Amino acid sequence: MRHATTPRTPQRTARRLAACAALLGLATAAGAQTARPAMHLLRQYPGLRYVRDGAVQVFYGRAMTHAASADDAAELWLLDHAASFGVARPELTLVRRLDVAYGRFTSFVYQQTLDGLPVEYGTLRLLVLNDGTPRVVLAEARLARPPAQQAAVRVSPDDAIASVRALPDYQHLPVWSHATQVYIGAGGVARRVWSFVGEQPRLTAREKYTFFVDVSTGRLVDVRDEVLHADISGTVQGMATPGDRPDTGSNPPVPTAMPKIQVRGGGVQTYTDNAGQYVLSGVGNNAITVSTDVSSGQWADVNNQAGADLSLSQQVTPPGPGDFLFNASPNQFNTAQVNAFIHTTFSHDFIADRSSFTGLDIRLPVNVNIADVCNAFFDGSSINFFQAGSGCVNTAYSTVVAHEYGHFIVNQLGLPQGPFGEGYGDTIAVLLYDTGIVGRDFAGPGNHVRNVDTADQQYPCSNFDPHVCGQTLAGIWFDIMEGFKAQYGNAAGLEMARQLSVDWITTTAGPPDSDNSAGPVTAIEVLTLDDDDGNLDNGTPNATIICTAFENHGISCPIPPVAFDFPDGLPEILTPGQTTTVRVHVSDGQASPIPGSGTVSYRIGTSGSFTTVAMTQTAPNQYEATLPAANCAETVQYFF
Repeated sequence: MRHATTPRTPQRTARRLAACAALLGLATAAGAQTARPAMHLLRQYPGLRYVRDGAVQVFYGRAMTHAASADDAAELWLLDHAASFGVARPELTLVRRLDVAYGRFTSFVYQQTLDGLPVEYGTLRLLVLNDGTPRVVLAEARLARPPAQQAAVRVSPDDAIASVRALPDYQHLPVWSHATQVYIGAGGVARRVWSFVGEQPRLTAREKYTFFVDVSTGRLVDVRDEVLHADISGTVQGMATPGDRPDTGSNPPVPTAMPKIQVRGGGVQTYTDNAGQYVLSGVGNNAITVSTDVSSGQWADVNNQAGADLSLSQQVTPPGPGDFLFNASPNQFNTAQVNAFIHTTFSHDFIADRSSFTGLDIRLPVNVNIADVCNAFFDGSSINFFQAGSGCVNTAYSTVVAHEYGHFIVNQLGLPQGPFGEGYGDTIAVLLYDTGIVGRDFAGPGNHVRNVDTADQQYPCSNFDPHVCGQTLAGIWFDIMEGFKAQYGNAAGLEMARQLSVDWITTTAGPPDSDNSAGPVTAIEVLTLDDDDGNLDNGTPNATIICTAFENHGISCPIPPVAFDFPDGLPEILTPGQTTTVRVHVSDGQASPIPGSGTVSYRIGTSGSFTTVAMTQTAPNQYEATLPAANCAETVQYFF
């Protein structure tokens, strides 16, 4: 990616031919040669940019296909341009359509299949701007290329499982799933494999792995650990610990509303609202038994591993009131249940209140007070928290719950975990609780899990620990949050950062590779969502704040200092022996163009030095550039 302060447009090449076909050589924003399948798309939309960041490819910066509706724009783009990512006629199935930013954008996510089988993490994503005529403004994909020939299935599913069960590292796992065929290798050549799960379901020794075994050779290709631990462990009104601190003597529980908890009575059931209030309608005039419990939340199923789950019931005569207070005499085990319920619900609503994504709308199992200390984890289907001990607090509290729920969000969106999952877990904790600290006082006063602000983690990350590399992503969002608060005020700025983060997580293709939680594509995604006119070259409403946040963590912003437009387009075939005039308009990007400073640099051929001459200014910020005469079959390269 070209650094934002480099005042060049991408290099263009025009071949001078009389009556023969021409090839246009385009360069990416990074100056590297663009993949040939992308050339047609880049020629069709002057100013459009292309970046390959690890396994992810992205077209961005200018509006592309337009149509009468967002669905039509996406469908037409696929028909015309899906092969631009280097996979001819990719098999794609629409798996998610979301309104983003309250309908300003529509996001389309397509799952790649090969021979009818899913490709792990193989996706194509389109973002359509609905301001005026709906038009595609971002296209990104992580696609697998079909193998040269289909692999013969020489290994049975039972033999594949047996080969892994015989390995010393996995012999102790008692539960194994059936095997199904999938492809892996998104971003490279696809490989057909058997996929199955082996696990230890006991929560105090939880293990769960997904295995991928080549259907032809029987070789174990990859193992994915599905149990994602935190670094260290720590904690319809209920007594819950306030703020982002754990359950300690200096931060005792206080009465707190319990939202979205089920209340039952008289054959009727309902859920409390965000203030913990409920109404049971149509129960008659006589006294009835009304009950509630922490395992019957709308989005949280809390399970106490140290005893019975908290439940309450009482006789209530209409119209009541029928008030409940969980954990009236607080202790560690009861406080953990209340904390886990409240913060799981908060984490669900962080996404649900700001998007149309419904993939989180399940009653997630939340296991608390597990007989272990100093940890917490997500295992692919539940979030889990440990008791206090060995200097650590009970881990069921605020940012720790949000972090583990963040893994659930990543899982439900079909995105990779690793550093990205750790980084997003920290991100939702940072934005939900307006703090740079995750797991405050986890191992005693001042001994936190992470401080994503002071960590100052840079891209690229070379640390083997995904929790460390995850701080690049969380640090970027912390800086965006702080920048918005400084610009718009604490309350408005915080909500703007939260909304933008939700728009991004429901749109993103995920990390560029398995070592980093964020990269240049992340910046492109966020800026595209902040944009309001389908043209990144002229900046976005909050480009300065967003670009500063990314640059603080070693990621160059993709917005140039000034934007170039070409009213008559750019030449691909030129007339031999004649000069060619190109009209060039410039406008603000990250900076303002200096009057009269426009130049054009050119050379005949593809090597040697460029000649730089002034363009003729015809009006403020409007120029004419003259390209030199050349012979037939000679190539002219130029930039402005």
